[in-house]
Amino acid sequence: MLISAIATIVQNSIGDRGGIMAKDDLVIFWVNEAIMDIFRKTEIGRANPDFVNLVANDTAVPTGSNQVLRMHYMHNGLFEMEETTADELLNRHGVNWLETPGTPTYYYRGYTAGVTTIQIAPIADGPYTITFSATWVPTQFTLVSQNTNTVIPSTYENDVIRFCVMRAHELEKDFRASEKAQEHYNNNMFERADETHALDDSYSTISPDEWDYM
Repeated sequence: MLISAIATIVQNSIGDRGGIMAKDDLVIFWVNEAIMDIFRKTEIGRANPDFVNLVANDTAVPTGSNQVLRMHYMHNGLFEMEETTADELLNRHGVNWLETPGTPTYYYRGYTAGVTTIQIAPIADGPYTITFSATWVPTQFTLVSQNTNTVIPSTYENDVIRFCVMRAHELEKDFRASEKAQEHYNNNMFERADETHALDDSYSTISPDEWDYM
């Protein structure tokens, strides 16, 4: 669905047919916010298993230009690696262990210039083929002429609209209507999460990192 069509629906829902309050740039912001929230709460953005090759002394899994929103699992070719944090590894093993090459056993989130990276520990002592599944940060929209179906399935259009309507009611300070729209949206998200988990329940899902919500 074109964002311009979503904007019209949202504006009409609050009687703002001229887009005086719910301006197009606000609707674009809400659409991006909605899609990010849907990606966090469901697994629709999860990519199929991907493969990367590590060489000796690699400290992270290369993800190209993709920014990781959520990592679901990682396998080093011998066994499934364990998700953890840098602090937990330091407490458990110490800095010397982290800096000594070995078989990558753990992975954790790192942040470089505001971009999430997937660090491994210990650092690779040789070549490894890493299999992983991740949800990437979705592409951000900038124009009302863009189509949301390039990022999110058309079956989620109503969820995006509900989220935007919720934000529009907040803008006009109609908090009762906003709470009702939010309740409807949240209830549907629970159903969506069950649907997407049921599609492939063979992998455990790691909860989004708290930093993703900042």
